[in-house]
Amino acid sequence: MRVLRIGALAIVWTIVVAACATIIADAPVLPDGEQRELATLPSPTPTPTPVPAPAPAPLYSKLRVFVASESTDQIWVLDGKPGEPYALIGKISVGRLPHQVGVSPDGKWIAVNNRMDNTTSVIDPLSMREVIRLPVGKQPHGIAWSPDGGTLFVGHERDMYIARFEAGTWRSLPPLMVGVPQHVLTITPSRPNELWFTLTNTSQVDVLRVYDLATNKITRIKVNDVHDAYFTPDESEVWSSSSGFLSKPSDRMV
Repeated sequence: MRVLRIGALAIVWTIVVAACATIIADAPVLPDGEQRELATLPSPTPTPTPVPAPAPAPLYSKLRVFVASESTDQIWVLDGKPGEPYALIGKISVGRLPHQVGVSPDGKWIAVNNRMDNTTSVIDPLSMREVIRLPVGKQPHGIAWSPDGGTLFVGHERDMYIARFEAGTWRSLPPLMVGVPQHVLTITPSRPNELWFTLTNTSQVDVLRVYDLATNKITRIKVNDVHDAYFTPDESEVWSSSSGFLSKPSDRMV
């Protein structure tokens, strides 16, 4: 056993020496002039440490949020500042089961559909009071404002038309007769004459549709079982949710 151990050590030592000898033998030898030139080569410039971009400034100094509280038949109002928690500052009584809330583009009005009351409440966001309660159809759900803020649209889950009201006077305008119950309404500034809406409580197919406010014509989009539909921020596409799946019908297909 002792002889084998020594032999093993000898073998290992031989390999190490041989390896070292090979490295030394293969190393190139440069003339003195070239060695001096290599010694005077500048060292590589160190890579600068990346500096993170400064955080963008907040777009607001104070934000007011309006939340529909179905269980209390109220709109709860919260105020918050950047980096601080929101604080409840008021509660506004409305109709039964407030569900959908829509803010006018100019920020002057808050509209909320009272789903089990067949009414729509309009709220002044500064005074935090209900200025009017509008009678609408059965089970109002979808809500949208025209891009210029002049018209309020209200859809119904149990009626065949979309109600319209003139902002400020709250005068009822001729309804849009669509012939099917609606769920969600959406409209965008780049297409102010297109009111997109989804269907509910119906066996009809193509449940995403577009009402042309200029021609009163309806275009069917071949998407089924749609719940919600909203424009992307750049307004180039409409995204819809369909029973757990996302569908992305481009507006270029219409």
